[in-house]
Amino acid sequence: MAGLRMLIENIVVSVKLKMAHLIWSNSETTISEIIDSGFRNFQYFILRIQYTWEEYQQRRITRTYRRLREAILMSFNAWLVIIFLVIYIYSEDSSIWISVKYLEKIVDCQRLDLLAISAIFLFCINEWLWFYLFIQIITYKSPLQSIAYKNLMFDEKQLTTNYRRYLIIFHSFIKITSLICKTCVVIIGTIIYVLEIYFLTKAYFDNQITLVQLLFSMTIFFLICLQVDIISFILLVGTLVVGFILELLKLFYKKICMAK
Repeated sequence: MAGLRMLIENIVVSVKLKMAHLIWSNSETTISEIIDSGFRNFQYFILRIQYTWEEYQQRRITRTYRRLREAILMSFNAWLVIIFLVIYIYSEDSSIWISVKYLEKIVDCQRLDLLAISAIFLFCINEWLWFYLFIQIITYKSPLQSIAYKNLMFDEKQLTTNYRRYLIIFHSFIKITSLICKTCVVIIGTIIYVLEIYFLTKAYFDNQITLVQLLFSMTIFFLICLQVDIISFILLVGTLVVGFILELLKLFYKKICMAK
């Protein structure tokens, strides 16, 4: 537990330094840079493919492995976890993994099967939504992309200096908030994984499970935690991007109303 405490303390110190860096040196100094940064994050976590506005408009998004690597790896991990959880719920004791009933005894927690079923539905919905958006992008039929291009590609000089300054400060606040949230997700995931290792290792030394079951359980649980973290980041990035866009559109609407 001392090692876990030291790890958490190191993460907290790193976050404090990162927050100080964000406060004193904001790399995005214009609205266009902020939009481009948010667009890249949206691409990486939600669309899982990197491209430019021009590539989409000119229909030049290449489908190379380097460009599709994030999509392949994230999807592979998601479906690997989904398939395993489905098999795990309906399987009995195995020499490779621990049964649900036995795992409930080890961690002293009931109805883990319901948690697994909920995770399956969540992961499937996430993959279906991603695939739907991904197909729209690579076939150049994304209404989301068209709306974003029409509304976000503008001359920021249309905004007053106060509005631009407000949006930059608002973006800095969003970045700090996202950093805190991501840190919380990482810390919680780390604690859960360490506790899982503790319970499984204890069960192994008590001769309740085999070495193969121990190693397999540690590996698959790591992949599950990774998938949960990915979905948490997706929700976080989506929320923050939408929040900034709504604030930007609100200022535009306010400017139009004042002009009238």
